[in-house]
Amino acid sequence: MPQPIDMQTELGRTMAAERIQDASARAALLAQQRAQVEEEKVRVAQQTQVGQAEQTDNREVHEKEEQGGERERGQRRTPAPPPAEPDETRPRKALEPGTEHGFDVSV
Repeated sequence: MPQPIDMQTELGRTMAAERIQDASARAALLAQQRAQVEEEKVRVAQQTQVGQAEQTDNREVHEKEEQGGERERGQRRTPAPPPAEPDETRPRKALEPGTEHGFDVSV
């Protein structure tokens, strides 16, 4: 024999199930928001880092450093000759009055 349906009991069960579903939806939304905030913090921290280069495991780069930094074309860097020092002991030759200086200054 079937049991009679109690309307109050069934409404209570339905409302309890709805409350549980709402609470789990709020918890999932809160977890998603927390994850977004953490990702934003990591992104901001990465953007604000200054002066830290990535470490490379490239063997070619290390070999070039050990070989003295050869250029891509295989040319070695040659040290630049020291700049020629002006002879300060010899006075400059001044222009004589009435002679042209030799520069074209016309515009």
